[in-house]
Amino acid sequence: MPRGLGAALVGAVVAGTLVTVDTLTGQSGIRATSVPDLSPLDDTETVAPPAAPGTPPVDLAAVVSAAEDAAGEDVDVGVAVADIATGELAPGSGGDERFDTASLAKLLLVVDMLQRQRDGELTLGPRDVRLVNAALTTSSDPAMNALWTQYDGPGAITRVAGALGLEDTSSPEDPSQWGEVQSSARDMVTVLRHVQVELPAPDRDLVLGAMGRATPVAGDGFDQGYGFLDGSGSPVKQGWMCCIGSRAEVHSVGVVGGRWVVAVMTSQPPGYDRARRVVDSAAGAVRERLGTPSPAE
Repeated sequence: MPRGLGAALVGAVVAGTLVTVDTLTGQSGIRATSVPDLSPLDDTETVAPPAAPGTPPVDLAAVVSAAEDAAGEDVDVGVAVADIATGELAPGSGGDERFDTASLAKLLLVVDMLQRQRDGELTLGPRDVRLVNAALTTSSDPAMNALWTQYDGPGAITRVAGALGLEDTSSPEDPSQWGEVQSSARDMVTVLRHVQVELPAPDRDLVLGAMGRATPVAGDGFDQGYGFLDGSGSPVKQGWMCCIGSRAEVHSVGVVGGRWVVAVMTSQPPGYDRARRVVDSAAGAVRERLGTPSPAE
């Protein structure tokens, strides 16, 4: 999985619009201007070359800090934000904290499946594509069960972690329990940025297109309309599970405004209604600081 932009488009299916390097530097309203210093701000790191050189940076550390504060003190929270335009990432104070990923593992598996197809190791058929779409839209667990078994789920996590340099991501101790894949907000942002920036257009559009059609109610009836899933059509993946260690794991990752890749991961006391509100608060703080309100605001 090559790193760097190369000739790839920076793309995201956002409300039916493909955001590219050209739109980042002009038509999208994120217009490039000359600035004297594009070095990373405090508490950020450079993860890639800028996709839109000259774009003024945003104080990502302040964005992450506001989200952490909004989550509250009795919540274990990891927040990370990456800026596609400048190539910066802010991992926050808990950005490397490891969580059970729950359904975020579905994104990791799909990334590996598509890479193996590009490498000529396998060919994905129409059934596989249907299962991928089900896993990423309604977050179908039966679809994930089938893909995890057929496409070496535990090995997929290990391969993606190695290829992308993920420091906090590992396969579950029990290889049958894909919800117990471990990862961090920093690593999930790295994975989603890889999808948006580095995948060939057909693979990118398959993944982000499905994420952009994520339904407010999951296939099992769970209300997954929280966090960054706001009806805008932005690519989003949700994750939730309970109650290992008497904790609820509730997460939201996505692309905001076509420019920022974001992750909020939490471990909370049991109770999904409250847990969703906590993630809503953190995601709302991210949106407010980035100036990208949800359609309902």
